[in-house]
Amino acid sequence: MDRATSMYQDADILIFNTGHWWTHEKTSRGENYYQEGNHVYPRLKALDAYTRALSTWAKWIDKNIDSQKTQVIFRGYSLTHFRGGQWNSGGQCHTETEPIFNTSQLTSYPSKMRAFDNVLHVIKT
Repeated sequence: MDRATSMYQDADILIFNTGHWWTHEKTSRGENYYQEGNHVYPRLKALDAYTRALSTWAKWIDKNIDSQKTQVIFRGYSLTHFRGGQWNSGGQCHTETEPIFNTSQLTSYPSKMRAFDNVLHVIKT
């Protein structure tokens, strides 16, 4: 966690919004550099990196946040819902105003959400 996070310890509400950053093409292929402590991984499976990041986040929350004072919200991400291509090749979700009710259009529960569920079972705060 960044050194600047100490200023968030007294917040009334903390919203963590990370899911979107783990869906980009390079990140999902594990080609970015991931640093854990002083060790830099030139390649790491995105799900492994995401799980490690969530574990770091959970440890920071447990150590630094008073749940009697601060409400913590974790914002995930929605599955791809573009029509006409991906976001960077002509796809768009413009005019989508309702949830998907036809379950045949839905994919299985995302592995990154399962990783988050596992962290929720061990976080104390």
